[in-house]
Amino acid sequence: MGSKSSSLIKDVTDTIRFDYDNILIRGFYHLEKSFKNGLTEIAKKEYSKALFKFGFYFCIVHDKSFRRVSLTEISKKLEQLYKSSTIDTQISEYFEIAFKYRKEGDFDSDFNLLRSKTRYYFISLLKKGKTHKAMNYDEIILFFSKYFGGLPILKVFVRNKF
Repeated sequence: MGSKSSSLIKDVTDTIRFDYDNILIRGFYHLEKSFKNGLTEIAKKEYSKALFKFGFYFCIVHDKSFRRVSLTEISKKLEQLYKSSTIDTQISEYFEIAFKYRKEGDFDSDFNLLRSKTRYYFISLLKKGKTHKAMNYDEIILFFSKYFGGLPILKVFVRNKF
């Protein structure tokens, strides 16, 4: 029975087509939730969820056959993508910081500064076209507006910084 189930799951996952917008916005959703929760443990967990979503997103965008959701597998794939110069070092570094937080329970650096830099970096990737599609200012605002109640904290940031 187990092998039939495994085969069925493999067959299904081999044919999945991902909605890149949906997966990417989920990363921004958790980043938004992190800012809504101040500097609490909930904020830190939301931040780490955001980085895990972003990590998975970059894995599937750059490797169409990638289907793993294990944090260890995502970490390995991001390292591989970084070493092949497919992604920037910051993507891998931010993911590893979040992964370490999940294992050890705290951040080695100023969490508020880290989170602010992360927000700027990932939004700038949209503008620079380092995601599955490039977006200008209006497109970023529209992208944030279409999902999860509009992501107001991130929209204000975009209006003020970009």
